[in-house]
Amino acid sequence: FVFNRDNRIFGEARWQFSAFLLGMGLPILPIALAGQYLFNEQVFSAELYTLAIPLFNDAAWLSALVVLGVLAAAVPMILVATISCSVMLANNVVSPIWVKRNLNQVSPLTHKRVLNIRRITIVSFLIAAYVFFEYVAQYTELVFSGFVALALITQLLPSFIASLYIQRPNVIALSLGIASGVTVWIVYLSGFFAFDEVIISWVGAEQALPMTLFISTGLNAFVIAACQHYLQAKLPYYNAHSEELKYS
Repeated sequence: FVFNRDNRIFGEARWQFSAFLLGMGLPILPIALAGQYLFNEQVFSAELYTLAIPLFNDAAWLSALVVLGVLAAAVPMILVATISCSVMLANNVVSPIWVKRNLNQVSPLTHKRVLNIRRITIVSFLIAAYVFFEYVAQYTELVFSGFVALALITQLLPSFIASLYIQRPNVIALSLGIASGVTVWIVYLSGFFAFDEVIISWVGAEQALPMTLFISTGLNAFVIAACQHYLQAKLPYYNAHSEELKYS
């Protein structure tokens, strides 16, 4: 369904993709229940149930098959995610900035430069992923990484809402809002200023992540509102629906 050849394909995709998601999710419940029943007294991550259950029943070959399945699924996901994200970053961020700064064609954006930009972004994504794994992911469960990813995406929500309901949102205000929300998560994950310990002591370990999400998103929205009010009368701003520089 990547290439839309006919509008009728949407009708097929609607039920086939739903059936695919349902089929992928059905084994989760019995595996989780079996793991809770077999390993109720043992303390280890529930992510290991698919490996531990076969080993518990002396079926090492099945655990080896699970490992091969994980590798077969993870490698394409890493390749597709890295390449797609690097292409989006190169096409939608780096290339437009390059073109705007070289309108006089002193350094034109050639095919070779585009390829080099994409290569650099691919390497940058891989380095960022390794740093995240080295300092965060290996000390937490997989669900934590997923929650952090969703929390970071949530930082775009205040800007999205502002773009819908504010007539001429200030780009600087939107950028500062997103940066403030992301900064809260960086401080929490890195442990700067013992921020994570303060949150945990305040609301408890189970509510630390939701509270951090609430604080980061709230600060994001507050910074957007405050900066929008202040900068609208002080500085030039970009209309979110136009590329022209306008002045209040």
